[in-house]
Amino acid sequence: MKFAAASIIAFAILAALAVADVATVKKDVANIDSQAASLDKKLQSEDGSNYFSALAINGAAGDLDNAIKQGTTDTNANTETVSESDASDILNTLSSSTEPHVASISKRLVAIHDNLKKIGVAGIAKGTLNSINTDQQAFSAALIKQAPEDKKAEAQTLADKITADLAPAVQAYASD
Repeated sequence: MKFAAASIIAFAILAALAVADVATVKKDVANIDSQAASLDKKLQSEDGSNYFSALAINGAAGDLDNAIKQGTTDTNANTETVSESDASDILNTLSSSTEPHVASISKRLVAIHDNLKKIGVAGIAKGTLNSINTDQQAFSAALIKQAPEDKKAEAQTLADKITADLAPAVQAYASD
Protein backbone atom coordinates (compact mmCIF):
# COMPACT_ATOMS: atom_id res chain seq x y z
CA MET A 1 0.00 0.00 0.00
CA LYS A 2 2.81 2.39 0.88
CA PHE A 3 4.53 1.52 -2.40
CA ALA A 4 1.37 2.24 -4.36
CA ALA A 5 0.90 5.58 -2.61
CA ALA A 6 4.55 6.49 -3.17
CA SER A 7 4.28 5.46 -6.82
CA ILE A 8 1.19 7.59 -7.33
CA ILE A 9 2.85 10.59 -5.67
CA ALA A 10 6.02 10.11 -7.74
CA PHE A 11 3.96 9.81 -10.92
CA ALA A 12 2.00 12.95 -10.03
CA ILE A 13 5.21 14.88 -9.43
CA LEU A 14 6.70 13.68 -12.72
CA ALA A 15 3.49 14.54 -14.55
CA ALA A 16 3.49 18.02 -13.02
CA LEU A 17 7.10 18.53 -14.07
CA ALA A 18 6.36 17.40 -17.63
CA VAL A 19 3.42 19.77 -17.89
CA ALA A 20 5.56 22.57 -16.45
CA ASP A 21 8.17 22.11 -19.17
CA VAL A 22 6.10 23.55 -22.01
CA ALA A 23 4.64 26.11 -19.63
CA THR A 24 8.19 27.15 -18.76
CA VAL A 25 9.10 27.47 -22.43
CA LYS A 26 6.01 29.62 -22.98
CA LYS A 27 7.03 31.81 -20.03
CA ASP A 28 10.51 32.08 -21.52
CA VAL A 29 9.04 33.16 -24.86
CA ALA A 30 6.96 35.80 -23.06
CA ASN A 31 10.08 37.00 -21.24
CA ILE A 32 12.08 37.14 -24.48
CA ASP A 33 9.28 39.16 -26.03
CA SER A 34 9.21 41.49 -23.02
CA GLN A 35 12.99 41.96 -23.12
CA ALA A 36 12.91 42.60 -26.88
CA ALA A 37 10.21 45.23 -26.34
CA SER A 38 12.28 46.77 -23.56
CA LEU A 39 15.41 46.96 -25.72
CA ASP A 40 13.37 48.37 -28.61
CA LYS A 41 11.93 51.05 -26.32
CA LYS A 42 15.37 51.83 -24.90
CA LEU A 43 16.80 52.20 -28.41
CA GLN A 44 13.98 54.56 -29.39
CA SER A 45 14.77 56.82 -26.43
CA GLU A 46 18.58 56.65 -26.54
CA ASP A 47 20.93 57.71 -29.31
CA GLY A 48 24.13 56.11 -28.08
CA SER A 49 25.96 59.44 -28.10
CA ASN A 50 27.25 59.18 -24.53
CA TYR A 51 28.38 56.48 -22.15
CA PHE A 52 25.19 56.56 -20.07
CA SER A 53 23.10 56.00 -23.18
CA ALA A 54 25.37 53.21 -24.40
CA LEU A 55 25.36 51.58 -20.97
CA ALA A 56 21.56 51.63 -20.84
CA ILE A 57 21.33 50.10 -24.31
CA ASN A 58 23.92 47.43 -23.56
CA GLY A 59 22.17 46.58 -20.29
CA ALA A 60 18.84 46.06 -22.05
CA ALA A 61 20.58 44.05 -24.78
CA GLY A 62 22.24 41.88 -22.14
CA ASP A 63 18.87 41.26 -20.50
CA LEU A 64 17.47 40.14 -23.85
CA ASP A 65 20.44 37.85 -24.46
CA ASN A 66 20.09 36.31 -20.99
CA ALA A 67 16.39 35.68 -21.63
CA ILE A 68 17.23 33.98 -24.94
CA LYS A 69 19.87 31.80 -23.27
CA GLN A 70 17.40 30.77 -20.57
CA GLY A 71 14.81 30.00 -23.22
CA THR A 72 17.28 27.79 -25.05
CA THR A 73 18.23 25.95 -21.87
CA ASP A 74 14.60 25.34 -20.93
CA THR A 75 13.55 24.38 -24.45
CA ASN A 76 16.38 21.88 -24.75
CA ALA A 77 15.43 20.44 -21.34
CA ASN A 78 11.76 20.06 -22.29
CA THR A 79 10.69 16.41 -22.31
CA GLU A 80 7.02 17.03 -23.00
CA THR A 81 5.56 16.85 -26.49
CA VAL A 82 4.63 20.34 -27.61
CA SER A 83 0.97 20.46 -28.60
CA GLU A 84 -0.34 22.15 -31.73
CA SER A 85 -1.99 24.77 -29.54
CA ASP A 86 1.18 25.50 -27.56
CA ALA A 87 3.26 25.66 -30.74
CA SER A 88 0.74 28.08 -32.27
CA ASP A 89 0.84 30.26 -29.14
CA ILE A 90 4.65 30.36 -29.20
CA LEU A 91 4.84 31.08 -32.92
CA ASN A 92 2.14 33.74 -32.65
CA THR A 93 3.99 35.60 -29.90
CA LEU A 94 7.29 35.39 -31.73
CA SER A 95 5.89 36.39 -35.13
CA SER A 96 3.39 39.06 -34.13
CA SER A 97 5.36 40.80 -31.40
CA THR A 98 8.96 39.68 -30.97
CA GLU A 99 9.99 39.67 -34.63
CA PRO A 100 8.78 43.24 -35.29
CA HIS A 101 10.75 44.35 -32.21
CA VAL A 102 13.85 42.57 -33.52
CA ALA A 103 13.48 44.29 -36.89
CA SER A 104 13.15 47.66 -35.16
CA ILE A 105 16.10 46.93 -32.86
CA SER A 106 18.29 46.08 -35.82
CA LYS A 107 17.34 49.23 -37.73
CA ARG A 108 17.97 51.40 -34.70
CA LEU A 109 21.34 49.77 -33.99
CA VAL A 110 22.38 50.56 -37.56
CA ALA A 111 21.18 54.15 -37.11
CA ILE A 112 23.19 54.74 -33.92
CA HIS A 113 26.32 52.87 -35.02
CA ASP A 114 28.31 56.03 -35.72
CA ASN A 115 27.44 57.48 -32.31
CA LEU A 116 28.58 54.32 -30.55
CA LYS A 117 31.74 54.29 -32.65
CA LYS A 118 32.50 57.94 -31.77
CA ILE A 119 32.45 57.19 -28.05
CA GLY A 120 34.50 54.04 -28.52
CA VAL A 121 31.96 51.38 -27.60
CA ALA A 122 30.94 49.98 -30.98
CA GLY A 123 33.11 46.93 -30.29
CA ILE A 124 31.16 46.24 -27.11
CA ALA A 125 27.91 46.60 -29.03
CA LYS A 126 29.29 44.23 -31.67
CA GLY A 127 30.05 41.59 -29.04
CA THR A 128 26.60 41.85 -27.48
CA LEU A 129 24.90 41.86 -30.87
CA ASN A 130 26.86 38.82 -32.04
CA SER A 131 25.96 37.02 -28.83
CA ILE A 132 22.27 37.81 -29.31
CA ASN A 133 22.47 36.65 -32.92
CA THR A 134 24.21 33.37 -32.05
CA ASP A 135 21.93 32.73 -29.09
CA GLN A 136 18.73 33.47 -31.01
CA GLN A 137 19.82 30.96 -33.65
CA ALA A 138 20.37 28.32 -30.94
CA PHE A 139 16.97 29.15 -29.43
CA SER A 140 15.32 28.94 -32.84
CA ALA A 141 16.94 25.56 -33.50
CA ALA A 142 15.72 24.27 -30.13
CA LEU A 143 12.17 25.48 -30.83
CA ILE A 144 12.18 23.97 -34.32
CA LYS A 145 13.37 20.64 -32.93
CA GLN A 146 10.55 20.65 -30.35
CA ALA A 147 7.83 21.85 -32.74
CA PRO A 148 5.17 19.47 -34.03
CA GLU A 149 5.99 18.28 -37.56
CA ASP A 150 3.40 20.47 -39.25
CA LYS A 151 4.75 23.59 -37.46
CA LYS A 152 8.45 23.04 -38.23
CA ALA A 153 8.38 24.84 -41.60
CA GLU A 154 6.58 27.84 -40.09
CA ALA A 155 9.07 27.91 -37.23
CA GLN A 156 12.01 27.71 -39.66
CA THR A 157 10.59 30.53 -41.77
CA LEU A 158 10.25 32.70 -38.68
CA ALA A 159 13.78 31.82 -37.53
CA ASP A 160 15.12 32.76 -40.95
CA LYS A 161 13.23 36.06 -40.84
CA ILE A 162 14.64 36.97 -37.42
CA THR A 163 18.15 36.10 -38.58
CA ALA A 164 17.61 38.25 -41.68
CA ASP A 165 16.27 41.07 -39.49
CA LEU A 166 19.48 41.06 -37.46
CA ALA A 167 21.79 40.78 -40.47
CA PRO A 168 22.02 44.53 -41.27
CA ALA A 169 23.03 45.33 -37.69
CA VAL A 170 25.52 42.47 -37.57
CA GLN A 171 26.99 43.73 -40.84
CA ALA A 172 27.11 47.35 -39.65
CA TYR A 173 29.19 46.36 -36.62
CA ALA A 174 31.28 43.67 -38.34
CA SER A 175 34.42 45.77 -38.64
CA ASP A 176 34.30 47.16 -35.08
